[in-house]
Amino acid sequence: MISNARMLWTLVLPMFAAACGQAADSGDKPNEDVGEVDEALMPGTVDISGTVPTVWSLGESETAVAKSGAFTYVAYNTEDPLVKVAADGHSYSACQGAIGAGYSLNSGSGWSQVRPALPAGQAATWGDPALAIFGIGASATVFLSTLSITQTNFNAIPKDPNGCVRVSTGQTMATKTKFAATVMRGPLGGALSAVSSPAFSDSVNLDGGSMVAAGGKLYAAYNNGNTILVVSMGTTGPATQVPNPPVSPSFHPLLVKGWVANETAPTLVVPTSSSQIVLTTLQPSTNTWTTPITVASNYDLEPITTMKSTGKTIRARGFDAAATNAIADPQVTVVYNFRDGNFERLQAVRCVLAANPPHCDAPAEWATPASTNTFMPSVSEVMKFDSNGNPVGARVYMSYWSDANRSDGKVRLRFTDLSSPLNPSWGSQAQDPCPDTRSYWGDYDAMYQTGNGANNWPSLNRTFTDSTGATCVSKEFVASPRHVSVATFTPQ
Repeated sequence: MISNARMLWTLVLPMFAAACGQAADSGDKPNEDVGEVDEALMPGTVDISGTVPTVWSLGESETAVAKSGAFTYVAYNTEDPLVKVAADGHSYSACQGAIGAGYSLNSGSGWSQVRPALPAGQAATWGDPALAIFGIGASATVFLSTLSITQTNFNAIPKDPNGCVRVSTGQTMATKTKFAATVMRGPLGGALSAVSSPAFSDSVNLDGGSMVAAGGKLYAAYNNGNTILVVSMGTTGPATQVPNPPVSPSFHPLLVKGWVANETAPTLVVPTSSSQIVLTTLQPSTNTWTTPITVASNYDLEPITTMKSTGKTIRARGFDAAATNAIADPQVTVVYNFRDGNFERLQAVRCVLAANPPHCDAPAEWATPASTNTFMPSVSEVMKFDSNGNPVGARVYMSYWSDANRSDGKVRLRFTDLSSPLNPSWGSQAQDPCPDTRSYWGDYDAMYQTGNGANNWPSLNRTFTDSTGATCVSKEFVASPRHVSVATFTPQ
């Protein structure tokens, strides 16, 4: 959950018509100075949010994506005019109606932007966006989830004379009230409206948020303290709660498309302690969850990465998951952070769902190198097809921030397929991260593909927090610049 003043979300709906191409690998030259500081945009990337007219600030972070044909949605947290940060950065006030939200469509001729109305019964939305698309073609429906504060709960919070809620040092909005969730849906390119659900009551206290289309339904999951709230819904009608998974979460849950007993199904990947990640799958025909299996036992919960030289610290969700190996047996790939001395490293895990029983393995060669910080992973699968449309290959890629061969506090995006050993390439120029003084720079980012894979590998696109617009200014509840860009990597 985002615990700063830039807590709300904006939804961008672009069709990225211009591919940036793969950033040239520098050969990992030590301390390479790429000269990007104070430029308006990181070289080799496309600015998603800064080019949108009337965007409110350079405050965006924490991206989610969903794509169907020409439509690519990118949702992210952003600053809202109704969340006002004090000049010293040590407090902010949130006013009723806060909804830093909008979405834009770019069909190659420019951006169009809409700011959705705040759904009835909600006083504000509050970040942790999730996206999913149900169906294909013109009949597809896009779903957007965000944490929110109900009108009832907002009314119960003590207010300043101006009617707004003040949050000061040592506090978060979560210390003031409980969070519900708002799920909105609508046709591709059309307006979004709220999905009703009795599960999203004034009594829940939700965190995180993840969505996936599987088994003929759309599922959403949230951390609800000692349990995980999972709801299912269709293109019409209300959302209904499914049985609680047999796990006790310690952080954000992730839903991916899985498989159980010959059924496509939602698979839940979630940390259950400070070191463990588990996986369980809901069987749609019986509405029951499978016995959880262990994905990792050395996970670093909400890892804190310390930048070389500058000493800046960045916290993150520290894991990602995706349905993979579409040609062979159904699998889920999980990438997570683990602590190795003073460094944060990444380990990729392969979980085979069709095995009896399902199992996970973590090849040693799928770990990033020692003595190098690698963090904020995103994972996705790409497929190649022949001229007749038959699948001929699949690869799993992960992207992440890395300070490999640097000592100046800057980081660069890397992309690598899960080969043995890993063979990473640079995917962006370097930048100096700009977290606030509580180490928030965005907990996670997302990755999607463009291109149909006909005789070539599709391109991978990583959305991320871009802090290259100006010199970093960090305060307790705010840091600037932070906006959303996308880097494109084309596998060879």
